[in-house]
Amino acid sequence: MLRNIWLSNVSFSKPLLVAGMLEELSWRDRSAAINEIRSGMHVNSKERDLIIAELAKYPKDIVSTNQLLPFLQLGKIYNKGEQLLEAAANQPPRIAEAMALQFGNRLYKSETFLTEVSQLPDHMKIAALTGAMNYASSDDSAHFTEVLDMMVNAEAWTELDQFNLPSRMKQSAERGDPALIADWVTKLPVREEFTEAIHRGVEKYVRDKMEESRTWLAQIEEPVWRDRAYAEYSQQALHAKGDAEASRWALDQIQDATFKKEAEAWRSNWEKRK
Repeated sequence: MLRNIWLSNVSFSKPLLVAGMLEELSWRDRSAAINEIRSGMHVNSKERDLIIAELAKYPKDIVSTNQLLPFLQLGKIYNKGEQLLEAAANQPPRIAEAMALQFGNRLYKSETFLTEVSQLPDHMKIAALTGAMNYASSDDSAHFTEVLDMMVNAEAWTELDQFNLPSRMKQSAERGDPALIADWVTKLPVREEFTEAIHRGVEKYVRDKMEESRTWLAQIEEPVWRDRAYAEYSQQALHAKGDAEASRWALDQIQDATFKKEAEAWRSNWEKRK
């Protein structure tokens, strides 16, 4: 109780003091303190630059770029990558990232956004794409996957993990173009964190196009994802269509013996319930 009272009062009345000791706080207390520091800055506006400089020293796991952004009060909108680069030229890297994040937040719908982002250095590019992902609509499958392509090419694995990719893949397939999403997701690099995204990305397409998708499944180049897609086809055949024969066909196409046992177990659970 005393800790919470101290954080609330001192963060507001002496925000620079607390800004310098965030590493000593738990993540819950840190988040609360950052919010109070923002409130305290209105009272202690002369300390604004000092507080921002202090916060910009921390790594992202202490003060995220999203948490840093509101402190900057960036009113100007940059429409071009070169304008953003010029404005950020003399800023610390964390401030430049926050400016790029805002660039993505505001301009993700622009037809030239991806072209402008391509001009940025990697740390700013990833921040801008993260900003775009904050607001990018899953309904527009083509633009959505173009943003994701740039994040994959930049190897922004940590940032991608923040966006619950399986859920976004499912949402985009449901609202947008399921064939495009299925094709895109199976071209992802083979990484463990993408496994669930594969299933959620292909499920609607194989469910709605049980016959048509058979040819597509055979053409998936990556063997690991092809086996996963066949397993999802089996699941959709069972649970959405009640078609045990189609499920058996899909399972028989799986090449990896170890994974096939796992997929067979999924079918076995369905059979037991039936």
